[in-house]
Amino acid sequence: MAYDRIADAVNARVRRLEHPDPRFLRYANPVPAHVDHTAILEAPETKVTTLDNGLRVATESSLSSRTATVGVWIDAGSRYETEEAAGVAHFVEHMLFKGTGTRSAGQLEQEIEDMGGHLNAYTSREQTTYYAKVLDKDVPRAMNVLADILQDSKLEDNRIERERSVILREMEEVQGQSEEVIFDHLHATAFQYTSLGRPILGSADNVKSITKKNLIDYIQKHYTASRMVITAAGAVKHDDIVQQAKELFKSLPTDPTTTNMLVAEQPAIFTGSEVCTLL
Repeated sequence: MAYDRIADAVNARVRRLEHPDPRFLRYANPVPAHVDHTAILEAPETKVTTLDNGLRVATESSLSSRTATVGVWIDAGSRYETEEAAGVAHFVEHMLFKGTGTRSAGQLEQEIEDMGGHLNAYTSREQTTYYAKVLDKDVPRAMNVLADILQDSKLEDNRIERERSVILREMEEVQGQSEEVIFDHLHATAFQYTSLGRPILGSADNVKSITKKNLIDYIQKHYTASRMVITAAGAVKHDDIVQQAKELFKSLPTDPTTTNMLVAEQPAIFTGSEVCTLL
């Protein structure tokens, strides 16, 4: 009968669903498996230790990695310059790669190159950062290099003059980059007649007149232990970085002056206005 044939067809379809052909199950289980991705989504724990001299050490460990980034973040940028020495923060950043009491500029470059690493720095309005990217086994050497340039840079007169020319050329290049020019105008308009309104590189006249004394004064006043954070992420262990920081960063000035105190002395008040270009 027709109804019997329909019933037989339905029962056959049900049996196939209950007992599927194993040929179609080679690459997947028909029953969804529960997979826990919590470990993948969790961010590494940030550990922070403050040393006796006020220097802070912050790390995020990812021991499955074979590389690490270590650096020094300093609460010192163009905001903390005097008007007469505007541009000195960026000038200091350039000079710290030009040789120390134990390493020439060439030796610094060669040592990082031998590690297959990358050493760099940048200056912003409120911070200056020096950092190195290296293999896990070279983290202690990278820490040693950072400690050396921050505590024992020579600031030789001939190097200062050479770097002065480099910075002046850099300023010319920046003037051709619309994004940089726009942001300089933005800050100049927003924070008129204050240190936050000045360009990070300073003016050409200032760069031409910055002296070795200006550089030394800025370092001694602003490159202090309490305004620095040693950072490390990747294939690092927090206790190891803390111990290295204790051993290597012993000669930092310990001036207790904080950035909050400096900002209170020279507040940057938001003014706001507009910038017009006449064609």
